[in-house]
Amino acid sequence: MGKLTVTAGLCLVIASLVSVSTASKAHSPKLVCHFNLDAKNRAHYGRFTVSDINPNLCTHLILGSADIDNLNHLAYNHQNEEQHYWSCNALKARNTELKTMLAVGGLPFDNLKFNRMVATQASRQAFIDSAIRLLRYYGFDGLNIDWRYPGSTYKDKFTLLCKELKDAFVAEGLGTYRDSLIVTASVSAVKATIDESYEVTQIAAQLDFINVMTYDFAHSSGAVTFHHSGLHQASLHNGADIYLNAAFAMSYWSTQGAPKYKLNLGIAAFGKTYELSAPSLGASVNGPGKGGSYTSKAGFLAYYEICQFLPGATIQFIPDQKVPYATKGDQWVGYDNQNSLTYKVKYIKDNGFGGAFLTSLDLDDFSGYFCKHGNYPFTSHLHSLLIPGFPNLCIGKANGLYSNSLDPSTYFNCWEGAGHIQKCPADLVFTQYSQSCEHPTTTSTENPCYGRLYGLYPHPHYPHCYYNCGHGIAHLQCCPANLVFKSSCQCCDYHTTTYNANTCFGKNNVLVPNPQDPYSYYKCMTGYAHLLYCPSYSVFKTSLCVYPTPIANPCHGKPSGQQDPVVEREMGSTTTLTAQAIITTVGMDITTPKNAQETWSSHNTFKAVDIPQPHPLQTPVMERHMGSTPTHMTHIVFTTVVME
Repeated sequence: MGKLTVTAGLCLVIASLVSVSTASKAHSPKLVCHFNLDAKNRAHYGRFTVSDINPNLCTHLILGSADIDNLNHLAYNHQNEEQHYWSCNALKARNTELKTMLAVGGLPFDNLKFNRMVATQASRQAFIDSAIRLLRYYGFDGLNIDWRYPGSTYKDKFTLLCKELKDAFVAEGLGTYRDSLIVTASVSAVKATIDESYEVTQIAAQLDFINVMTYDFAHSSGAVTFHHSGLHQASLHNGADIYLNAAFAMSYWSTQGAPKYKLNLGIAAFGKTYELSAPSLGASVNGPGKGGSYTSKAGFLAYYEICQFLPGATIQFIPDQKVPYATKGDQWVGYDNQNSLTYKVKYIKDNGFGGAFLTSLDLDDFSGYFCKHGNYPFTSHLHSLLIPGFPNLCIGKANGLYSNSLDPSTYFNCWEGAGHIQKCPADLVFTQYSQSCEHPTTTSTENPCYGRLYGLYPHPHYPHCYYNCGHGIAHLQCCPANLVFKSSCQCCDYHTTTYNANTCFGKNNVLVPNPQDPYSYYKCMTGYAHLLYCPSYSVFKTSLCVYPTPIANPCHGKPSGQQDPVVEREMGSTTTLTAQAIITTVGMDITTPKNAQETWSSHNTFKAVDIPQPHPLQTPVMERHMGSTPTHMTHIVFTTVVME
């Protein structure tokens, strides 16, 4: 096998490197992803829940959508919505850089609720106070206002709402010594609506960022085909239609007073459809096209439903607008694909805008079932173009090289917590185990990656292992101890992830004993109980796993350097000390008390024992992040401390 060996260190940070250090630019690109809780009601493979979300794809996650009740309070909008709030914020345990937000409004939403809420200072204050309570209680990082649209009557009231929200969020953060909550808005991209509804300079000064919905320029009820998310003006457009494109909308928001770094360009993971009179752009239509099998809405197809439509269709690319459309029979659909995303991200970067606003994660092929391009092909491509170094998988890692689960041809060079993405030469993929870039060599149909695009795929027999497929080669990797691979989120997750009102209610990042089993314990994360197990023969006590029966310390009272034998015993294939001990193992959530470390160092001896390696499929790996771990470990070191 031909391979290129790579060495850890900053010396390799050369021209092909993209730095993702935490000391990056103040306004780093954002990928803000919305998802719709109503998607949980779709049938079969279209059903989408929080558990399907990959928390490493987006910088910000917006859950839509909350309600406003008769008391002008921010309120639930779905039955059992509280559980979804907990689940959404539990995702931050798997990506500490992720920001979660709650949206209020959207479609459909009764605008009378917004009108009533903003009417007076007292009604706005009631809403703001309730928002702070709800967001803090469930662990959200901010609120997104999705009011469609204030109009001229409530234009000034919307400005007041933005200002009062921002002032209250800042004051609450200062008063509680926490980061201030974020306040953002999703706004129109249509010039007439912008002029009527927004005092742009004033609201831009208050909002942390602004999501411009540059994907709703056409409706299927129109008289002719019209692409809903064109980047630039089409040559056949005239009159007011020349304003109906993303480039004009972003430029207009900027010239009206919004800083470019606060503006996110809207990108849709859906298509708009027509029933044609003739198969071409600008052709007359008979009305909206057929709805999808899962979204069931005339004139609308989710990205995964477009994948079902494309086989046998004629695909065209509109050169001036930089977007595709497809026709089949009397059906016409305009949509975005990898090519158009490339143009849009280039536009964002070339013009200094803040990032992208994706709607919606539940419309992407989140399971990989429909498009056969892996999980989240639309969002993953957008991620790779816009924020390739997010999240920084080097935080908390030792200096070294780690594979990138989103692209096996690249890898992370970690140094002092900073991550640098480097790329292998053409046709090579990075292998964690060999720490090298290698040529793919397996092409047999027995190869689990044969015929598959790059991505992560579960092992058919071992639930805690998975294949990282790249360029047709299979890289076997396994999850840390107590975790299993889940295709739904493309990640290693706990065996048990349940909301436990008795054990973990109101608790975050806390270890609590399992009253039913002394050999296990719960790790509480934002109200959820994750069941974990102590190493063999040890039990959970307070905040760590210990041996239940202490024995006399054979070194007590003896001078330093005396080499008396230590009492040992065999436990399976592992040599360990018979003693009260704290055991540090790879992947455990147990920490050593600081004061204990100081006491032991002056009075006791330490012995590290190299353990014979078990079968690779039974070996826990060192880190939790997908693609950042070796296929198996050379050995595991158990550090055993003999105590007085």
